[in-house]
Amino acid sequence: MKYFLIIALLHIISVSRGQIVISGKIKNYDGKTKVYYNPIVEGIAPPYWGFYSAIPDANGNFRITFLNKGYGTMTLSFAGIGYYFFCAENSKIKLTIDQAKIHLPEKRKTNFDRFEHFDVISIIDSLTQVELDQIKLLGLNTNSEKSGSLITNDIRNFLENEVRAFYGTTLLSGMMLKRFAQGRALLKDSVAPLTIYNREWEKLVESYLLNASKTIKPSANSHQYNEFIQTIGYTGTDYRIYNFDPPDITNDEYIVNALLKPPPPKLDPLLLNRDVILAKKLNALSVYLYTQTFYSPVLLSSIRELKSQYPDSELLARFEPQIEKLKAYLKSTAADYNKAKIVETNYLRFTDLLETFKGKNILIDVWATWCGPCVEDFAYKSSLRRFIDAGQLVTLYISIDQFRWEKRWKENMKYNQLEGYHVLANQELIISMWEYLKGKEGQIPRYALIDKNGQMILSDAARPSDGDKLAKQVENLVFK
Repeated sequence: MKYFLIIALLHIISVSRGQIVISGKIKNYDGKTKVYYNPIVEGIAPPYWGFYSAIPDANGNFRITFLNKGYGTMTLSFAGIGYYFFCAENSKIKLTIDQAKIHLPEKRKTNFDRFEHFDVISIIDSLTQVELDQIKLLGLNTNSEKSGSLITNDIRNFLENEVRAFYGTTLLSGMMLKRFAQGRALLKDSVAPLTIYNREWEKLVESYLLNASKTIKPSANSHQYNEFIQTIGYTGTDYRIYNFDPPDITNDEYIVNALLKPPPPKLDPLLLNRDVILAKKLNALSVYLYTQTFYSPVLLSSIRELKSQYPDSELLARFEPQIEKLKAYLKSTAADYNKAKIVETNYLRFTDLLETFKGKNILIDVWATWCGPCVEDFAYKSSLRRFIDAGQLVTLYISIDQFRWEKRWKENMKYNQLEGYHVLANQELIISMWEYLKGKEGQIPRYALIDKNGQMILSDAARPSDGDKLAKQVENLVFK
C-alpha cells in the first residue's frame, strides 16, 4: 500500500485535460499475456475485471488512454500481479515490468490461533498509522489551482481514506477467515470449543462496524473503498454465523436485494453517494452474470429495472454481452434436450459408479454450475467430437453442486449442450471420488481418463482449453 501511494504520486505529470495516459514496457515479454486495467469511469472505479485490456506489441510496449473525471485510483494487472495508481484528472503514468522476475508466491496456510483479538486491533492500528504518517510527509499544495508534485488537502484526505478503507477490509476479511475456520472445526465436531472464533471476536467486529462511518467517507472513485463496501456488506450480517447450512434466502431474493432495494441501514452512513451505490450494484451484477448459478428470469427483469434507474451508465452498458448470454440461457433451458443422460442411482462409492461404465473409455469432468472456468471449458470440447462420434469415448460429468441447485444443474446441461452422462454427487460420493483421484483434492475443473478395464490412466488430465493436449491424451487412451 505504501509503495503504491508514493510511486504513483511521483508519476503524475500534467497532460491534456481530463486524459489519463499509461505508457508501459514489459521486459522479457512472452508475446501473449494481456494487460488488464480498471480505469475510473464516470467518477467510479469499476469493481470488476475483464472489460478493459491491452495487448503489448512484440517488444512489450503498450499504451493505455482514457478520459477521467476528477481523481481516484485505477488498477492494472499483468501475469497475476496487480498495480494500484493514484490518478489526478490529468495524469501520465510510466510503468516498466520485467516478466522474467514475476514469480507468484505459493499460498500458505494461516495459523488462525496465533493472535488474540486485542493483538489484531493493535497491529491494524499501528499499520494504519504508519501509512497515515507517510501521507503527512507528502508536500502539501494549499492552492488547488496549481499543478505539480505537491498535493492538495483534498487529495491528502482521499489518500488517508484509502488507507483506512484498505485496513478495514484487511480486518474484516481476517474475521471472516477465522469464522470460516471455526465453522470447519464445528463441521468435524459439533461440540468443538470456540477457540478460533468466538464472542470476543464478534465484539471486535461490532465495535468496528459501529465506528467505521466516523473515519471512512464515501469514495466511489477508489478501488480500496469499493472493496471495503463489499466486505462490510456481508460481514455486517454474517459475523455471528458459525455454520454452513444453506441460507434461507433464495438466489432470486439475493438478486432483488442487491440490485433493486435500498442499502441496509447498517451501510447508510457509508453509502451517502449515488456513485457508491451504483458501484456496489455493479459489483453484485458482475457476480450474478458471471456465475450461471444465478441465471433466472428474475435476474433479467432486475437488470431491466436497473437500466431504467441508470439509463446513461457506460459501466452498466459494458455488461451487454453477458446479458445476451443470459437471454440465450433462458431461451435454451425452455427447450427440450435429450442428449444429457442423468445417472439416477445414488452411488456412495466412486468405484461402484465406474463399474457401470466398464468396457468404455471414460473422460471424467468434475465441475459445478458456480465454477466459471468449468463452464468456460465446455466451449473447447469440439476436439473430442471424433472420439465420441466413433463410440471410442464417453464423457461422465460429475457435478459437486448442492442438491438444492438441481434445477440449475439441469438447466446448465441444456444451455451448454453437455452430451454425455451426468451425476449430481452426494457428499459420500464426492469424498470417495477425491480419494480415488488423489492429487489436487477439491480443485475444479478437474479431468481424468479411465480405460475400458476401469483402470486409471490419468487422474489429472489436461483441460479442453489447454490447446490440443487433452485430445492427444485421449488419442493415447483410445489407441494404446
